Amino acid sequence: MNRITRGFCCLLLTLTFSVFSLGVHADGGSRGKGETTAVFKIPPDAEAGTVVGSSTLKRSKRGVEVSIETSMLEAGYTYTVWAAIFNYPEYCVADCSDADLLGIGSGADARLEPSLVYLTGRIAPGDSDVTNFKGSIKKGDMGVINRDLLVGRGLLNPKGAEIHVVIRCHGAPLFPDLVAVSEQMTSYGGGCDVNECVDVQAGLHRP
Repeated sequence: MNRITRGFCCLLLTLTFSVFSLGVHADGGSRGKGETTAVFKIPPDAEAGTVVGSSTLKRSKRGVEVSIETSMLEAGYTYTVWAAIFNYPEYCVADCSDADLLGIGSGADARLEPSLVYLTGRIAPGDSDVTNFKGSIKKGDMGVINRDLLVGRGLLNPKGAEIHVVIRCHGAPLFPDLVAVSEQMTSYGGGCDVNECVDVQAGLHRP
């Protein structure tokens, strides 16, 4: 298992633990207006389970749009947001998790069509505790410039997919190297050879 694959396991393990072990659940809204769920801290943070913001997901036949408003991120640090997509969640072994994402373990079902996709990234503002992220994924999007499609075939079932959004910290910007800073905001491993990268917040959208 390579370094990036191990990272996938850690990402979904922490998210699954937070949502189901800590009892944090999504509150679905009107699909036309968007589905809003809590964004919360994830392990190993000592305050894991603390609600720090909200994530709103809008679905259409063409894809999904995500808007996140959160707090308690490190001012001036770089962050990416990732979407773990379970296109047909009825084929998850139990609660959709890393085993389903990677197609490993007893009962893994290829009909699930899981995928891990880059959503957006930015530097957290230094003049406010609130950080906003916005991104979208088109149906069938197989990856474009500055978008990592790390697992699977992308978003195939916009109306019915279960989508986990995970905010990942890449540490302080590696100025004056602008290429490195760009990678910190657009790739899973950007800056992780210099800074410690860790998944810090998450939210879950069920269909």
